[in-house]
Amino acid sequence: MKCITFIGVGRPKTRKYDRANYYFKKMEKETEFIQEAICEFFKPEELYVMVTDQAMENYRKLESKLKENNLVRSIKTVKIPAGKNVDELWEIFRKISSVVEEGDSLIFDITHGLRSLPFVCFLSIAYLKEVKNVKIEKVVYGAYEARDERGTPILDLTEITTLLDWLNAVRDFLKFGDATNLGKLMEEAQNRAYKEKLEFKPVALKSFAQNLEEFSLAVHLSRPKEAITSAGKVVELIDPAEKEIEVLLPPATHVIDKIKEIKRFAGVWGESLDFECIKKQMELIKYQLELGLFVQAAELARELLVSYLIYRLNYRTSEWLERDIRRSVELSLGHCQDIIRKEKEGRADEINLVKDAIGLLDMEDWKSVVKLWMEISEVRNDLAHCGMNPHPIDINRVEKRVREIVEKLERLILENSSH
Repeated sequence: MKCITFIGVGRPKTRKYDRANYYFKKMEKETEFIQEAICEFFKPEELYVMVTDQAMENYRKLESKLKENNLVRSIKTVKIPAGKNVDELWEIFRKISSVVEEGDSLIFDITHGLRSLPFVCFLSIAYLKEVKNVKIEKVVYGAYEARDERGTPILDLTEITTLLDWLNAVRDFLKFGDATNLGKLMEEAQNRAYKEKLEFKPVALKSFAQNLEEFSLAVHLSRPKEAITSAGKVVELIDPAEKEIEVLLPPATHVIDKIKEIKRFAGVWGESLDFECIKKQMELIKYQLELGLFVQAAELARELLVSYLIYRLNYRTSEWLERDIRRSVELSLGHCQDIIRKEKEGRADEINLVKDAIGLLDMEDWKSVVKLWMEISEVRNDLAHCGMNPHPIDINRVEKRVREIVEKLERLILENSSH
């Protein structure tokens, strides 16, 4: 574990630091250098001291003390500028980053990070988490101005740095429908409450998070059964989870109202197909469009049209998920598609198809339904096969084409909702 710390010139008149009794929980250490207390309390293997030329005298005193007491295996100095302008601040950022390696465990001490240096530290933490996958063990600050009868408290600011994680996780969910990081943070919060024996112990948060993650995954994989089922479980758990979030995770409270919108997808995936299930799947497709999941929306739209026709024709609705049943509808659509093509080409006399087509030809609007099937199939096949055909859809028109077929599908379903 590495500790990154700063040391300055001390008080203006004495150019030294005052002695203080630093304390953290039950641990105490009287010293003029907080780094001595940090090394004793948290036991990092390596200490990287960010130091300006003007503060080298204090650094040498600190180095001597730490070596004399054998408090850290390695202590290294990292020369930095004073941070008087933007260029110098960027240089400090680069210096901090340069001493960190992939997967490091880090402690940041910002006690003597004057002026804007704490801000640079927090930016460095956010950057290192993303780019080098580091683990932030502690971010500490020796609050000399908050000293009391016991001494100078060392404040643990680690939780504040997780706000950046929460902001990213909330953004991922709201913008991309990806609940992976949001769920992970919720699960970690519940685990931590028990591990650290907090007074308040959540019971619903972990299950809530797992179902939220499952819903997110199902939406991205176009799996309506799992999406509808997990959305139902999220809705069941949302009230107790909201109360636990208010206590443990204040940064996440504002996303709860957005999560509550999942109610429009929630339901029971029954054995027999009904119109409620049709509507839920339509809502899922519209949600995929909101998230920019155009491939998934096109794929699910194709399947929903088949399901809708099974429902509308009352064609063995209790077996609607059987491959043979769905294939029968697809083949019938294909037959009707051939009828339209031959009529268009003036070759109606060549039509020799099974006229019942499981009832499709009995619908007044069968031609518009089949034409929609042709549109959906064209777009879906183009996307599913990655445009590997002689005349692929213009990539700049994909979004428009998907939105058009989804609008037509929704209109068809709503107009015939009485069937």
